[in-house]
This record gives sequence, structure tokens and C-alpha cells, in this order.
Amino acid sequence: MQTDALEQALLAARQSGDSETIAHLLFDRGMALHDRGDEQAAIDSLQEAGDLAEQIGDEPLTLRARLALAHLLRQQGEIEPARMLYQEALRRLREAELAADERDNLLGQTFLGLGRVFEAQNQRDAALAAWQRSLGFFQRGGHEEWAELIRHLLSGAPES
Repeated sequence: MQTDALEQALLAARQSGDSETIAHLLFDRGMALHDRGDEQAAIDSLQEAGDLAEQIGDEPLTLRARLALAHLLRQQGEIEPARMLYQEALRRLREAELAADERDNLLGQTFLGLGRVFEAQNQRDAALAAWQRSLGFFQRGGHEEWAELIRHLLSGAPES
């Protein structure tokens, strides 16, 4: 959905008070804004999506929004806030009731992000360990496109 259509749908959802739809549209808007290069607006939308999803008890959306937010913050050099969001995701994933493939995907995303955080902090061994864990979750969950990315990261890492 294009940004204009998302804004119209979001306005209609806000007028109707449909919190679940609002949270999902905020997430979609955040991702669309990121794709368009409007990072701060994307961060704001993802933060709002995650907060609302948490308020209404939509744990899968809360996790997806928090992970997307962590990825954006990390890409902007906000390493410590990103690390905290990834660690929060790990804590929440231990308690969340999710389908196995969804849990594996979210765990894979979380360890991928943590690996990137460790990489940015020049903690090579920790990054490699996180990426190995990520690879295992992506493979187990059948997320081959993500597993391929992790294999690329691991193969490009110099040997110890």
C-alpha cells in the first residue's frame, strides 16, 4: 500500500477507534517510510505501532515493530538503544505464545541484529556466535532467504 493510501486508511481507523487496525497500519506506514528513506518518521511510526500493539496485547506485532525499530536505530548508529530492544525481544520471545515458524523467524531476526550490534562494537567473536544462532533459527523455520544472508555473513568473516 502506498503512503497516501496508508495515511487515509490510518485516518479512517483512528476515527473508528479500531486499535488493532491502527497498530498494523502504523507498522506498515513505518516500513513504507523506511523504504522511502524517511527514517525519523519511520522510527516514530514503528515506536507508536509497538506501543499500541503492546497496549492491546498483540505480542507478534509488538515484537515485529520493536525489531524493525531496533534495525533502524542500529542502521543510524544508535547501537545501545538497538541492543536494548534486541535484548527485550529475546526476553519477550521466551514468554510469547507463537507458532514455531514465527518464533524461529523472530529469533533469527533478533540474533541477526545482535550480531550486527556486536560487529559495530568490534566484538567479532560475539557477532559470529549470534549469527550462528540466527542461522540455526532461520534454517529450522524454513526461512531460506534469511539463512542465505547469514551464511554470506559467516563466510565473509575472516578466520580466527
